Amino acid sequence: MITESVFWRSMTPQWTDRSDRVLWSSAGPDHGLFVSQRGAKVEAILLGQPDLLIRELAAYAHEHGDVFDRALLERSSADAVLAAQPSLFGPQRGDEWDFLYATRKPEEHPLSSNVRELDRASEGEDIRSVIHRSIPGTWALGVFDECRWVGYVEDGQILSAIAILPASRTEDGEIITQLAGFGTLPEARGRGIGAAVMSTITRATFDLGPVGFGMWRDNDVARGLYTKLGFTVDVELVTVKKGSLERG
Repeated sequence: MITESVFWRSMTPQWTDRSDRVLWSSAGPDHGLFVSQRGAKVEAILLGQPDLLIRELAAYAHEHGDVFDRALLERSSADAVLAAQPSLFGPQRGDEWDFLYATRKPEEHPLSSNVRELDRASEGEDIRSVIHRSIPGTWALGVFDECRWVGYVEDGQILSAIAILPASRTEDGEIITQLAGFGTLPEARGRGIGAAVMSTITRATFDLGPVGFGMWRDNDVARGLYTKLGFTVDVELVTVKKGSLERG
């Protein structure tokens, strides 16, 4: 069921909490359409069978008609949905990515003692520098002050950092931990630092509820690491926007 997807259960509460108003929310066993407005921007999530989504979009267009500044669609249904309601979507299509979640609690990593929560006030400049150098363009920097940041610190230097978004709480009380903007300095890669950060956070939050995050579709090196740590793909996505994409 769509509503059992970790992505749906994580993103819709987050967007509700961060939005000025929810314009549309409809979900069934085989589809889900969620639209929210934050300031002047309208964002949408579309999952499931394209014929059902097309019907929902027609109803949305009749009642609201707001064009989506950003829409997250499943890659398998994107072509059909975009062809049926092109006027609702922006012209920029790209940023293909996968949303993964942890299926098991990983073992403690030998380097876990170097992983700690970072202080935005005193270490903010260093955190931003690490992210800019390792994963430029990530949307996580746009919500920098809304997130907690965790990193790998060695000899006083931050070598890796990742954002923990505000927690989503499901109707049954689970807390979903969503991670974003994960980067390790190029000169520090290949030492197990990424595995140390991800396994430490996952171990600390796994018992509370699902742990999930998105990664670029073509990042095979990272995919191998996450697979070893027990992560699997929940939803395969593509972003469609009115403005510029994160990856040009």
